[in-house]
Amino acid sequence: MRDLPLEERERLGVAREGRGRPRTIALAPARPDVYLQQLSELREEATALDPVVAAATDPERAAEVLDRTMFALAVECASLKFDRVQAEKRGVDVGALCSRRVAGLAQIASLFCERRRHEPDRLDVRGEKVQKIVANFMEVLREAAEETLGPDAQAFLASYAVKLSGWEDRVDP
Repeated sequence: MRDLPLEERERLGVAREGRGRPRTIALAPARPDVYLQQLSELREEATALDPVVAAATDPERAAEVLDRTMFALAVECASLKFDRVQAEKRGVDVGALCSRRVAGLAQIASLFCERRRHEPDRLDVRGEKVQKIVANFMEVLREAAEETLGPDAQAFLASYAVKLSGWEDRVDP
């Protein structure tokens, strides 16, 4: 090693002259590991195929992001519950798993509230409250039609009922 010129020795990682152990030895260049490279490629493919990532990167599907995220969190929480049950069977401490599951469930609740805050115009037209409003409107319309139209009110109400049927599908397909 001493026979080499100083710059050659520094290139090889030996940074000093003289006797004894050199102060630093440069690490050999890492050769690419095929397994790690394949693992990295599989990770990239899985990330690209993930529905949450797909919804987040597509502007047309931006409304789905919170729903997909909540679903993915729910799947992970279910997995944690399974792990907790298995750990309890083995007699292992499950405190950390319980904490993770509770944190995940709290995150789902937070996302649900966030979605409700950002989408106040979401209306369930098939819900009980909306159906009560429609029934009340029909009753008021029937009374008004009988007062003003007299005997023709029944024909009018029958025609109106036919035209109104299936309104939920036309409003919210």
